[in-house]
Parts: sequence; C-alpha cells; structure tokens
Amino acid sequence: MKNPSMYCYRLSALQVLTNLPSFYSWITGNHNHPPRAKGTKAEKCIACALQKLVDRYWTPATTASLLNGALTTLHNTVTAIGPGATPPWIDINKDQQADAHEFMVWLVQVLESKGSKP
Repeated sequence: MKNPSMYCYRLSALQVLTNLPSFYSWITGNHNHPPRAKGTKAEKCIACALQKLVDRYWTPATTASLLNGALTTLHNTVTAIGPGATPPWIDINKDQQADAHEFMVWLVQVLESKGSKP
C-alpha cells in the first residue's frame, strides 16, 4: 500500500482490519446503502471507504493503482470527517507519526457512532 505521508500508523491498522475474517464479512455483507452523489456531505462515509478498500484488497485481479485509489479515498474521508467526528480525529501535522492503536479505536468508535457495528 502506498504511504502518502506519515500514515504508517493508519496502514498498520488497516492491514489488521483487512485481514480479520469477521471484519471482512461485516464490511462486505452488512454495510449497504444507495450510491451517494459526488461532492455531497453524505458521500463522506467511513464504512463505504473501508468497504471499497477491503473489496479492492481482496479482488484477485486488482491492480496497485486501484488499491491505492481506494486507500486515497479512505485517507480523504478520514481527513474530511475526522475533525467533526465523535470523537474527533485531527492530523495535527501530516509529517509526524501517530499511534496505530489510537487510530483503530477512533475508527471503531466512528463506525459505532454512525450506527455501523463491526
């Protein structure tokens, strides 16, 4: 996976999630809603971004470009919703490391607060 900044902490958390059978089953089978219009507030769905990433990760014919595109979507979604999420997630400085565990806890809490429970 491409590391566009100091996002090693995110990548390690995502590596764990994408390889958990229970998370894979939940994200691919239980999170469904109609497509959302590009540019709308509703487009910023963390579960949708995770679903896209997991789908690309496990598709046998996927390319690095498709996987990196899904990862970019997730990074952009985290950046867009992070400060306003409950609890908030703010990358104070993109050039500094953050904690993978804290990110994982934040991600699960955001999924739960949106009514999605992995």
